[in-house]
Amino acid sequence: MINQQRASPANQSTLPFDSLSIGEERGKLYQNRDWLKDRYIKEKLNSVEIAKLADTQSNVIMVWLRRYKIALRPQGWWFKGKKRTKKEKNKMSDTIKEGYKNGRIVWNKGKERPEMKGENNANYGGKYTKLESVRNKISDANKGRKIGEEEMQRRLKSWNRKPSGLEKFFDKITPRIVRYTGDGSWWRKLPNGKYKNPDFKIKGQNKVIELFGDYWHRNDNPQELIELYNQLGLQCIVIWEHEVYKNKEGIMERVNKFIFLDI
Repeated sequence: MINQQRASPANQSTLPFDSLSIGEERGKLYQNRDWLKDRYIKEKLNSVEIAKLADTQSNVIMVWLRRYKIALRPQGWWFKGKKRTKKEKNKMSDTIKEGYKNGRIVWNKGKERPEMKGENNANYGGKYTKLESVRNKISDANKGRKIGEEEMQRRLKSWNRKPSGLEKFFDKITPRIVRYTGDGSWWRKLPNGKYKNPDFKIKGQNKVIELFGDYWHRNDNPQELIELYNQLGLQCIVIWEHEVYKNKEGIMERVNKFIFLDI
């Protein structure tokens, strides 16, 4: 056993390293099972804190915890019994959305991660490691595969799709004649061969309403979807997320005109 005190990168070479992984001496602090277990189990440090001590990244620490089969604490264990307020949740959501609007990029996008490749990967040699020929065979089998309406309805029902916060808010401010169908209750096959389930349907009319989230649909062209619906004999309007929240009265007026007047 090594000293229980936190070891600095400067004295890593003096530590006795476990040979469980490949059977040769290691030069990385976190690759010593005893040291890693003491930090995680006895000192109750999280992966981020351990990563700082070992001069690496938290995801690398998680890899080696799993490789050495060290029992992981439940995710969010430190937050157990506590509940985030609605204000806290909204603040977190707004911060993330604002970051993407300002060009935020995922930290590891386009970066090579040699520490997660080959034998360094915790799943190496397991059921997820397949020969290239096997992967190609699976890929070829799924190419061109079409999913019918019944299968799509079955899948969506199994997912237990529920309205989002945006859809709930929109459903609340619009007339009852505007029916929520985002649960997979009204599938239609579009001219491009794809199946589409509109977010809302006007009862007794060939009119549908689609809600576009500012983030998820930021690269979509609403007019393309509207034209596809028109080819099916359906009238459609697309409403953006920010319009619903920032211009409630204007949206209600627009929806009422869409229901009672031809566009």
